[in-house]
Amino acid sequence: MFDTDSLGTMAEVGLGLAGFSGIAILLTRGGAQLARFEAHRLGIMLGTTLGGTFLALLPLVLLNLQVSELASGRVAAGLMAVFSAGFIAYFVTAIRHMQLDVPELVSTSAVTLVLLGHSTNLLVQLFSAVLAPARAPGLYLAGVLWLLMHGAYQFGRILFIRPREAPAAEQARPEPTTAPPQPPFPAPAMPPAPGPLPPPGASR
Repeated sequence: MFDTDSLGTMAEVGLGLAGFSGIAILLTRGGAQLARFEAHRLGIMLGTTLGGTFLALLPLVLLNLQVSELASGRVAAGLMAVFSAGFIAYFVTAIRHMQLDVPELVSTSAVTLVLLGHSTNLLVQLFSAVLAPARAPGLYLAGVLWLLMHGAYQFGRILFIRPREAPAAEQARPEPTTAPPQPPFPAPAMPPAPGPLPPPGASR
């Protein structure tokens, strides 16, 4: 049986983390346009928090639609497996872009643990949906909890881990100015204007 109280609490936590992500971006950017790596970091956080919120509410919707508990467990676990597969694909793409833009923000050990966690959750949800539907409620609750844990971790990284800034000397370095192009050869001097002609009959 699904623990509806726990799922409702997890949905509230996920929605709160998603809201705080906007505050974190506002504090770190001050309203400026997001760079590509920041958009990816925000996408990872919203994927875990809003995804966890939706998946936490999904069993409640199915049960209120009079779907049997066994069928609800299969459907919910299957959808979480599909979500995990899509999120893994996005996460790998985002990490590759971040390695190009801000490699100092990418921790190989953290990325490995995150991928291992989502891959394990994917396999566990497939197992519960196909082979062990009776265990689906407990395993499903653990999957939602994993998503929210990743979202909280990502929130901390957005708020406290920033890319290195350029040294002050490089920031204060003036922009190089380019002199106007010079012709390859000097322009020829204009000859002096001729003087007035002598009047006719003047002595030479």
